[in-house]
Amino acid sequence: MAIINDIKKKLAETRERLDSMQCFKKDLLVWNAFYEGFQYRFCWSSNSIEGNTLSLDETIAVVDYDEVAAGHKFAEFQEAKNLFRAIKEMSPRGFAISEEWIKKLNGIICGTYGEYRQENIFVGNPARAVYYPPKYQAVPELMQEYLKKICGFKSTDFSEIVEHAAEYHIEFERIHPFADGNGRTGRILLNQMLMNHGILPAAISHKSKYRQAFREYDTKRDKSLMIYLICEALQESANLLKELGMKKQQDRADIEAESRETER
Repeated sequence: MAIINDIKKKLAETRERLDSMQCFKKDLLVWNAFYEGFQYRFCWSSNSIEGNTLSLDETIAVVDYDEVAAGHKFAEFQEAKNLFRAIKEMSPRGFAISEEWIKKLNGIICGTYGEYRQENIFVGNPARAVYYPPKYQAVPELMQEYLKKICGFKSTDFSEIVEHAAEYHIEFERIHPFADGNGRTGRILLNQMLMNHGILPAAISHKSKYRQAFREYDTKRDKSLMIYLICEALQESANLLKELGMKKQQDRADIEAESRETER
């Protein structure tokens, strides 16, 4: 399906924003600072989409210091710790996507060893749209076909990469291969696809629009809203990377100025 004009404009705008960040992206010190902070933000945003009520600060507190705040369920703290571990251990730049990697990723997220579901399920509830994933017997074959597609996809065109990443993300969630943790697993998978093609990772934070994006695809086979949300998240990542890069430049300039003043 052709991308609508507004999405084409959004893709072009996002590509231009990311291109202007290349100097910062290639600076390992700036990248490491960016990605370390991104991991916390992504952990928080991905869990919040699933209904976890921890704030970003509370997520950082439980991950770094094992500190818990009142008013939350114990399961929410464990979700944060598990997801952060999965992001930290399993999602470096350039890491190859494989069936074993996806299963291990889901296992860390859910606190088990990831195995495909062994029962038929439905997603959602009567208050929202209900989706019935494929029968569990079909999951292994569907995942093999899925992996062939995502591992065989090669491109250097930004718009094509983002369009396919959106489509592959939706497809993974529609296969819904695991009994639990599909959303969190799928969003790490989405980021891995982006990073493996030389693009920044994305932390989608618009919960209602994110769910709407799946409904748009289910009813009209329209992935435009998912592409838009990925672009929005990529622009946010670019802004954070720029802030860190500019901060480094300013700090270096201040140190050099102070040194020159001292030499006088």
